[in-house]
Amino acid sequence: MGENWFVRPEVVRLAVTDKVWIEVKKRLTTGEMRDAAQAAAGMVDLQGIWRPNLAMAGITQNVSYLLDWNLVDDNDKPVVIDTDAKKLAALRGLPEDKYDLIETAISEHIDRVAAEDAELKKTKGGETHSGATTPSAA
Repeated sequence: MGENWFVRPEVVRLAVTDKVWIEVKKRLTTGEMRDAAQAAAGMVDLQGIWRPNLAMAGITQNVSYLLDWNLVDDNDKPVVIDTDAKKLAALRGLPEDKYDLIETAISEHIDRVAAEDAELKKTKGGETHSGATTPSAA
């Protein structure tokens, strides 16, 4: 059986505070990473000058990772974040200190997964491919 090269959809629950948790994707796919980068990248204006989308810088990665949470509104009803638009609106509606807690939890999660991947790479002898070889010219 061949080696799986695709991102396995895994969910990780992270404690943000003693009472608040978020659920995030363990890893993003290449497409999800590129979509997040594109959303934050901005565009070239009519004068040919690149203008970054500062309103989206930093937040797009969090939207990409975030799946669910236990946050509630003023009426004690769950804040549903089942679409990227709802995630973005909810994150943008937080006070900066609360947003920072979520961003820190996600950033630390990304760092942990990267460290796990680096350690796994070491134990596998640095291989990051299927091990297939190309035929030699005879």
